[in-house]
Amino acid sequence: MRAGALLLPVLLAACPLPPPAAPVLAWRLVEIDVTGGRELVLDRDEPPPPTARIEVRLSRDWAAVGEVVEADVWIPDSAGARRIEVRPGRPGVRLLGPAEFEVTGTQVVRVRFTCSIAGRGGIVVIVRD
Repeated sequence: MRAGALLLPVLLAACPLPPPAAPVLAWRLVEIDVTGGRELVLDRDEPPPPTARIEVRLSRDWAAVGEVVEADVWIPDSAGARRIEVRPGRPGVRLLGPAEFEVTGTQVVRVRFTCSIAGRGGIVVIVRD
C-alpha cells in the first residue's frame, strides 16, 4: 500500500471516527552489537504519515439480503484532489456502479451495494493522495 493511503472497513452502522487522543508512536525491533554478542532492542521508528479522516453516511443501518444500500462518502477538511476506491468488505457484497472516484475537496460520492449472503459487513473505503 502506498504511503498516504487509508484503508477503512465500513460496517452496516457508520459513525465518524474521532481524532486520536495522542500521536501514535511507531517502534521497530532491531538487532544491535553488544559486549558478548548481539541483542534485539526496540528502536523508535519514523512517525506514521498523517491519515485522512473520511466520513460515511449509509442510507440504512440494516438491510435484508438483496436490498440496496447507498453510502455517501467524503473527506472532510480536504482541499486537494484525492482518489477514493471502494471494494467489497466480505464475500457476498457486490458493488452496483463505479468503484473508483476522483474527488476534489469535500466532494461527496455515492456508492451503491448489496449483499447476497446474510451477515455483518459492507464496503472498504481506500483514500489515496
